[in-house]
Amino acid sequence: MQATSRRAPYRVPGFAVLAEVRAAHRMACRTADRRTTGRLLTLAFRLDSHRGSARVGPAGDLHARARHLHQLGVRSEVIDVRSSVPITEILGALRRADADPTVTGISITGPVPSRLTGIHDEIAPQKDIDRLTHGSSYTARAAMRIVEPFLGRDVVTAVVGCDTPIGREMVALLRHADTQPITLDGDRDLRIVEHVDVVIATDETLVRRFSPSIRSTTSLVVDTCDAAWEWTSGHAPGAVSTDRNGLAAIEMAVFSEGVARTLAAPALPPWRYLVAGPSGELTSAMTDVLTDVRSRRTDPTDPVVRRAG
Repeated sequence: MQATSRRAPYRVPGFAVLAEVRAAHRMACRTADRRTTGRLLTLAFRLDSHRGSARVGPAGDLHARARHLHQLGVRSEVIDVRSSVPITEILGALRRADADPTVTGISITGPVPSRLTGIHDEIAPQKDIDRLTHGSSYTARAAMRIVEPFLGRDVVTAVVGCDTPIGREMVALLRHADTQPITLDGDRDLRIVEHVDVVIATDETLVRRFSPSIRSTTSLVVDTCDAAWEWTSGHAPGAVSTDRNGLAAIEMAVFSEGVARTLAAPALPPWRYLVAGPSGELTSAMTDVLTDVRSRRTDPTDPVVRRAG
C-alpha cells in the first residue's frame, strides 16, 4: 500500500516580502535623493528594568535596522537612552532634533518608560517615522499585514491569548478592519478553533492546548509568540506564519514603509501582502507601490520628482 503524503502548510515568505519592499522603498528614497541631505535619528531606550514600560518600536536588534537603512541609502544615527536620564533631557534632545534641518526623520525603539508614553507627541508629524504604528506594536502591525488578505465577509477569525499585550493589539486592529474576532484566553474551551478560518496565536502557553484542533480547512495560522508547532495529518492549515525570524522580516517591512513615507514620498501607498487563492502563496508584495514609484519618476509635476531634481 502506498503511503499517503502529508501536505505541509504553505509558509508565508517573510524574507521574500521584505526583499520586495526594500527594493521599492530604496527606489523611492533614491528618487527623492535624501541620502546626502539628512539623516534618521533613533532614540533607543535601554531600561534597567522592563517593569512599567510600554512597548514602542519595531522588534529586532539595532544592527538589523541599521543594515536595512544602509540598504535603503539612508544615513542614520542612534542615541542610547538609559532609564536614569531625566525626562527634561530626553524631551530637550527631541526638540533639538525637530529643529535640526539635517534630521529628516526620528524613530523610537526599545521599552519606553510608562512616564513617557506620550513621547511621540513631542515629535513633529513630518519627522515621526513611527506615526503609522502609534497605539500598537510593529509585531501586531506585521501580523495584521499577513492576515488582511485572508479576511472576508464569511471568514471566522480568532485571537488566542487575547489578554496578552499583543493579543489586545490584534483584537483592536481586527475590529478597526471591521472584523469581530473570537477572543480566547486560558479560561475558554480552545477546541473552538476547529471551526475558525484564521487563527492568531499570541500566548505560547496555550498553543499546545489548541493546536490539535487546527484542521486542514483552517486558512491561516499566525504565531506572534514563537511557539513550537507540529503539524500532523489532517491538522495542517493552508498557510502559516510561525517562524519568528520571518515575522521579524515583516516587521522590518512595516518599519521600512514609515521610513520611505517620511523621508521620501509621503503619498506612497502601503505595501500589501497579496495571496493567490487559499494556499497563501505570494504573488507580489509591492504591486501598488512599484507602480506608484515608477509613475512618479516620469512625472515632473510630482513633488517627489521636483525634490529629486
